[in-house]
Amino acid sequence: MDYSLTWPEAAAVVLTAIGMYVALLVLIRLAGRRLVAALTVYDLALGLCLGSIVGRSILGHTPSLPAGVLGFVTLFLLHAGTRHLLGNPRVDRLLGGGPVLVMRDGQVLAEALRGAQLSEDDLRAALRRAGIGSYADVGVAIVERTGTISILRPGQATADVLTGVEGWR
Repeated sequence: MDYSLTWPEAAAVVLTAIGMYVALLVLIRLAGRRLVAALTVYDLALGLCLGSIVGRSILGHTPSLPAGVLGFVTLFLLHAGTRHLLGNPRVDRLLGGGPVLVMRDGQVLAEALRGAQLSEDDLRAALRRAGIGSYADVGVAIVERTGTISILRPGQATADVLTGVEGWR
């Protein structure tokens, strides 16, 4: 195993890691929350392939231990910086937005659901997982920033819980 890393190689690792991270964020933004909301076997296969491509791209033709460690550190710092910026409304919009109301008082908000790039089938699956047997039993359903769908029964949702949810007001 090669344990050497020149300064130009180190710079290439860092710049490639930054470029791949930004490209991945753009692709995730374009794919929407559906990518993480309902992870299927196909989504898992895509994730494994993407990870392999990103890893090989960052480490270059002949990976070395220092390049691997530098690539890890760069990606972790980028991730920490991104996590730190979440909550800022401008950054949230850029990275895919905050929580979105997709159901209110038993009615599906089709446009909001489409905007979150989810289908009504995805919503029905979330309702079943939450033990909801009828649309009438839903006060609000919210697609969270993580892609999960939170469901509250009628009367459970108060203004303090819904603050920051797009489409609530």
